[in-house]
This record gives sequence, structure tokens and C-alpha cells, in this order.
Amino acid sequence: MTTQHENSKTLYIHVNQVALELTGPKKAIISANYEIDLAKASFQVVSKQNNDDSGSYTYQGNLLELGQIEQWQKAHQSEEPIYYYAAEFSAMDKTGDFVIVVSDEHSQQVSAKFSVEKQALFNLTAKALLTYLLQW
Repeated sequence: MTTQHENSKTLYIHVNQVALELTGPKKAIISANYEIDLAKASFQVVSKQNNDDSGSYTYQGNLLELGQIEQWQKAHQSEEPIYYYAAEFSAMDKTGDFVIVVSDEHSQQVSAKFSVEKQALFNLTAKALLTYLLQW
């Protein structure tokens, strides 16, 4: 998801939408075409158990600067520099559906919804494999 700011400032939140493991590493990557002032920025992981706009705060943290990454810059096919940041929330110990809200001095941006579950990848893979095998 993206937000257009004054002066064409753009911020994206990249998060694994397949599933994240409860006990595994959990991280989102933030990309922006401007340098985020880390003293004025933070992120929250918000529970989204319903499909409405309400949600409850679950985890909060500060963004970590990753800098500019040359290989990723090429993927944007733009001469404009892109700055990268990480939202690390591996310590979060709740399951369910969530979004990440990134706030800085320019705006507040919300990610796509994602899930955190126990044995998430195994459960998704096993279900898909069984469905495939039952079609034979």
C-alpha cells in the first residue's frame, strides 16, 4: 500500500502475506523515496480480527535504518533514490490477523493484512498438498 505525501513523497510497507510463524522471525520492510526521520517515526502491529476498521494495538517499535540497497534500487527502475527501513517484531507473541501501521512526520501508512500462526507454513503447505493429492 502507498501514500502520496506533499512533494511526491511515497512510502511502501512490504510484509509477507502468506503467513508468519509465531515463534519465528517477523519483520516488514519499509521503502520510501525520502529519508525518514527515525526520531519522529514508529510502527505498531494492530490486531485485525474483523474486516472492519477497528483494531487493537498489539506491538509497538521503532524503525531500523537499512540504508540504500543497490540491488533493490534497480528493481524500482527509477533514478530517484530509495531508502529502506525494517520494522522488527519477532518478540510479538500473539496469533491472528494483523496490519502494520507506520507513522512518521509526513503521514500514517497501513500495510496489507497478514497472519501470524503456530506452524503457519506447515499448515498451509499440508492443506495445499492434501487438496492436490485428493484431486487424483
